[in-house]
Amino acid sequence: MDHKPIFELRILLENAKNQVAVGAKYYHYKDTEKYYTVTGLIIWEPTDEVIVKYTMDEHPEIEFVRPLTTWLEVVEWDSKQVLRFTKVDG
Repeated sequence: MDHKPIFELRILLENAKNQVAVGAKYYHYKDTEKYYTVTGLIIWEPTDEVIVKYTMDEHPEIEFVRPLTTWLEVVEWDSKQVLRFTKVDG
């Protein structure tokens, strides 16, 4: 696979920063009492896809990654449409 040029990857990351705040706390729709902190936005090398890197506040030593598209998804929960991750105010 041919990779996108660096300038396009930079644009992807800049656009992602407008959608997910690095350093901000979020909660997952399944448990609004557990918080996650976004620690970075990275490019997944095999696909040039933007990935959200985050930690669970209870266990910051463990890092997780999830595609930006999945992070931003709207899912059905308790017969309602909700965001997969919601930013915590404050």
